[in-house]
Amino acid sequence: MTPALLGAILAHARAETPRECCGLLIAAPGSLASYVPCRNIAEGEDEFRIHPEDWVNAEDTGRVLGVVHSHPSGNLTPSECDKANQRTMGIPWWIVVPETSEWARFGSSLAEGRTFAWGVEDCLSLVRDRLQGLPDFLRSPGFWKERDLFTDCAPLAGFYPVGEPEPGDVMLFGIKSEIPNHCAVYCGSGEILHHLPGRLSVQEPIGAWVQSLKTILRRAA
Repeated sequence: MTPALLGAILAHARAETPRECCGLLIAAPGSLASYVPCRNIAEGEDEFRIHPEDWVNAEDTGRVLGVVHSHPSGNLTPSECDKANQRTMGIPWWIVVPETSEWARFGSSLAEGRTFAWGVEDCLSLVRDRLQGLPDFLRSPGFWKERDLFTDCAPLAGFYPVGEPEPGDVMLFGIKSEIPNHCAVYCGSGEILHHLPGRLSVQEPIGAWVQSLKTILRRAA
């Protein structure tokens, strides 16, 4: 999630409280994502249903990357109904708590063929979905110019550096940068699963990317 997106979502959520807000994350030009607020036509305050017209109109502007709704009750845990609907849609969902500004992502899309959008469907999102259970972080385009995010957060997520990769390890790359700004999952046999700006996510031979490799990380058992 990027700070700009989170700000737009929280503004909508607070305006709709005590009802749940709902909206869609849409792929936007420039490897970005935009938030499209939608009308909640559910009858109860603690549920949501996106107006069909709003969904269609949003799809006219770009690919739907995910569904967002709020939990004014303060609970970030998805309900059983949330989980079932997410599995049916096959795209990630986000929950936000308007009072505390907390947010969480659950569910995932297919590993390969994703549309890149900073903070929504990017390299870290792909690694999180593949490895499961990893924390998420606010991140903006060019985050490595301000902070060595990957290196700083690796120990917090239970990772430590190793010399040679094994399947399931995370590789950090510095693409035109001395500070790591790209991550991938090592799949074995010299192939990585990764997602670069302007490209669909893909599993491919590491090839020339090895020249940008900075660190190999392994998750503690």
